[in-house]
This record gives sequence, structure tokens and C-alpha cells, in this order.
Amino acid sequence: MIRSNKDTASLVAGIRESVGAVNPEIGIDFDVFRNMILRQLLRERLMAWLSSFFGALAAVLATLGLYGVLSYMVVQRTREIGIRMAIGATPPVIVRMILGEAVSLLLMGIAAGTALSLVALKVAAKLLYGLTPRDPFSFVVAIVLLSVAALAAAYIPARRASRLQPMAALREE
Repeated sequence: MIRSNKDTASLVAGIRESVGAVNPEIGIDFDVFRNMILRQLLRERLMAWLSSFFGALAAVLATLGLYGVLSYMVVQRTREIGIRMAIGATPPVIVRMILGEAVSLLLMGIAAGTALSLVALKVAAKLLYGLTPRDPFSFVVAIVLLSVAALAAAYIPARRASRLQPMAALREE
């Protein structure tokens, strides 16, 4: 191993020349230490990238699924929402009602997900590099990101429900 501040090409040429002067049949192979480490970590970097990609894909699918469930719920409750608006419920009240239901679903999901992840961490503890198995920061970040995604997915159907015309909603089957 050679540590130097010189240009790599000139350093390699000088060493080859010096070793060649002693014995020209000695084979020398040079490689930059950083490049060696990057090649050795290629599989781990690929797995980390794939894990990140599939994690993001799972978050997008979960958000779309929640959006679909909440949209369906709003469509199923169109008459009820129309009646509520006909007797005086304002659009912000309707939005709060639907977002409240989304928050209750979210809290149940967070509780179940946290419990299942704590159980699964026993298996995954060996795969975590640089993290303790019960890293509170990772849990908080995951909960916050999923909460933001869930509330964003819930807001669109809630906003749509708040814009319903009461008479049209009451006529709808």
C-alpha cells in the first residue's frame, strides 16, 4: 500500500521503473484503494438502491390504495353527506369528518405496523448496518412520512365531498 499526494499516473510510472530496475520479471498491479472499496461494495450499494426503490414504490402504492378506499367510502356515503349538508353542515365540517375517519384508519395502521415491525426486527437486525434494531429516529421518520402521504391521499376525496350539491347528492343512488 502506498500513500502519496502525487499524481497517481506519475507515481505508478516511477514505481514500475524502480522495480523494473531491480528485477524486470516482477509483475506489479496497481489499483486505487477507493476504487477497490467501491467495487467490493457494489452489491451492497445495489441492494440499498433496490430497497430504497421498492420502499418508495410501496409508499406510493399504499397512498394510492388509501386514496382509492377513501374515494370509495365517499361515493358510498354520498347520500349521508348530502343529508348532512342539507341540514346545515358546512364544507369544512365535511372535510374534517372525512379526514377524521382517515386519521382513525391511519392510527390503527400505525399501531399495527409498529407492532409488526418490532416483531420483524428480530429477523432483520442482522441486515441493518449502522442502525440499532429499535432506532427511534427511523420509526418517527417512517410514521411522519406515511402520515403525510395518508393525509394527502385523504384530502382529495374529502375536498370533493365538501363540494357536493345537497340536492344532487340526495337524488343519487
